[in-house]
Amino acid sequence: MSSTIASINETLRTFANSGFDMSNNRGILLGGKLFPANFKELHIPSEERFWPKLHSSFKAQIPLETGNTIRIEHNFFDDNKTSTSLFLRRPLMYKTSYTKPNDWVYGYGSYSAEQGLYSYGTEHDNESHPMYVGDPANGEHIVKVPQINNNTDWDSLHKQIAEFSKMASFGTKIVNRENYAMNPNDYKEHSLRVGTDTKHHKPNMIKITKFNNFSDKTDYLFSNWRYDLNTEQLEKFGEWQ
Repeated sequence: MSSTIASINETLRTFANSGFDMSNNRGILLGGKLFPANFKELHIPSEERFWPKLHSSFKAQIPLETGNTIRIEHNFFDDNKTSTSLFLRRPLMYKTSYTKPNDWVYGYGSYSAEQGLYSYGTEHDNESHPMYVGDPANGEHIVKVPQINNNTDWDSLHKQIAEFSKMASFGTKIVNRENYAMNPNDYKEHSLRVGTDTKHHKPNMIKITKFNNFSDKTDYLFSNWRYDLNTEQLEKFGEWQ
C-alpha cells in the first residue's frame, strides 16, 4: 500500500511540476489558475512491464454554468513530449429496453459525435453496457492545445476554456436510440444524479489506474483505486487482467 501511495504522490508531483495540479480538493490548477473539476482520473504506468507501452496521463472534467462540461486530458510520451486536449461535452441521459429498464443512465456526450452513445444487451440483462463510439478526428469541439518546447501554452488553454464556457448547452435524452432535447426538469435531474453517481465523482476524489509491476506478485495487469485528497486514504475497488 505504501509503495502505491508513493507512486501516486510522485506522479501527482510530476503533473503539478508541469502546471497540472490535481491535488487541490476543490478542483484542478491549470497553469496556476484554479478551475472546479470532478471525475478526476490518473493513470500510472508500470516500471517493469513493456507491454502495453503506456505513459502517465490524467483526465478531469470541468463543469460549466451552461450545464456543459469540458474534459481535459494530458499525456506524457517518450522524449518528454506532451499532449493536452480539451473536449466540450453536453449533458446526456439514456434509457433503452435492454439496459436499466427501470431507470435512466446519466452522463455526458460529445457535441461532435452525431449520436455517440449506443447500448447492447438482452431483455434479461439489467446491467448497463454503454459503448461510446468516439469523436470524429477533426470534431469542431475537440481542441489540441499547443505545446511550446513540450510545455502547454497556458494562454491558449485558458482562452479555449473561456470560449467553451460561452457555448449554449443542448442536453440530449436517448430513448431506444431516438434523440430528444432535455427540458429544464431533465437538466435539474441530470445535475443531481450525475453528481452523486459514484464516490470518485467529487473534487476531492481521484480514480487511480495503476499498472502493476511483476514484483507486485499479482496476476493482474492493473488495479483501480480511489484516492481521497482530504484524508489521504486509498481504497482499492478492482483488479483486471
